Amino acid sequence: MASATDRLRAIGPVNTLVILGYVVLGGVLLWSRFLGLGRSYASDELMTVTRYVSAGPREILAGPYIPHNHELFSLAGWATTEVIGTSAVGLRLWSAIPFVLGVIIVTGWLHVRVGRLPALLFLFFATLSPLLLDITRQARGYGLAFLAMSVVVLAALEAERSGRTAAIVALCAAGVVGSWTLPHFAIAFLATCAVLVATRELRRRMILGLTTSAVAIVGFYAPHMGDIARGSQQQYASPIDTAWLVTAPIDQILIPALRDLDETLIRPDIASLVAVVGLALVMASSPLLRDRTTTLLLAAGVVATILVFWFTNTSVAPRFLSFLLVPLFILLATGAAAILARFVSTRRPVVRTSIAVAMLTFLAIFLLDWGYYFAA
Repeated sequence: MASATDRLRAIGPVNTLVILGYVVLGGVLLWSRFLGLGRSYASDELMTVTRYVSAGPREILAGPYIPHNHELFSLAGWATTEVIGTSAVGLRLWSAIPFVLGVIIVTGWLHVRVGRLPALLFLFFATLSPLLLDITRQARGYGLAFLAMSVVVLAALEAERSGRTAAIVALCAAGVVGSWTLPHFAIAFLATCAVLVATRELRRRMILGLTTSAVAIVGFYAPHMGDIARGSQQQYASPIDTAWLVTAPIDQILIPALRDLDETLIRPDIASLVAVVGLALVMASSPLLRDRTTTLLLAAGVVATILVFWFTNTSVAPRFLSFLLVPLFILLATGAAAILARFVSTRRPVVRTSIAVAMLTFLAIFLLDWGYYFAA
């Protein structure tokens, strides 16, 4: 991986411009997540708070289950209300703070392992995604799931790189946290672990950690297994269309996050196919995809989740899969940075112009969508 990222690391010294980028984007991240947390609850939040958080652990862990019950979040919210009383701000901080931490640790990892430009681009996408701006300020578990997936992905990459037991422990602990928040998180967690189980040096420790995690997850959800299976057929969401299965990771997860399209799954068409091809080409430029195991670790969770949802005909909306934006944004950021590196180094006017036009067009659309969302 080192040789594949040398060009990205070489883009400019750590200077005032880089520091300014981190300060501005970091300021926007904090401002956008912690502004307006005291507003009244939306309908989904209200269901979570009134039916589960206010009812306490018995109802959360053993009462009738519906997908609004992000159980670990509900337990944390209940504990908060016991200490400080019912507070919209207090409950929403259980989503906003974990999300911010997740963005920070991925940005820091990219800065150290890949380069400053990929780190800044990841921070840019995660901060300004209209979908993430919406759901990570809600009194629900999406911020916790994002943090958990951040740790799962980075710990898996570090376990493969160094073989350290601490990385395996972090991977398994984050997998349990994410799965206790969103049951289907377990699909991505198990798929990521399966890649490491195939590595001989890690196999014995991974099997032990994976077995322990599986017992913890199954035991936690034992009272709700039947309800979780029935809850997959939600009327306000849609199943993944077989005809567009191959494009689903991009047009059903990545594009909705960039364009604030969360009411239901996108109905793919020729226009969306063009966007899918463009984004796929950008991600394919990522130097992280030059290593087979790294590629599998970044892709396994996304692909496995899409396949399981499709095979079981499970209804899904983009926000349900928002935690999968962690590996997708990593690939998008590192791929875009690699393209920009070529832009800086090439002397061909046609290539420079094409890259500049494509990047500026994407940037304009992305910022306009974010601006329209926040203004509303």
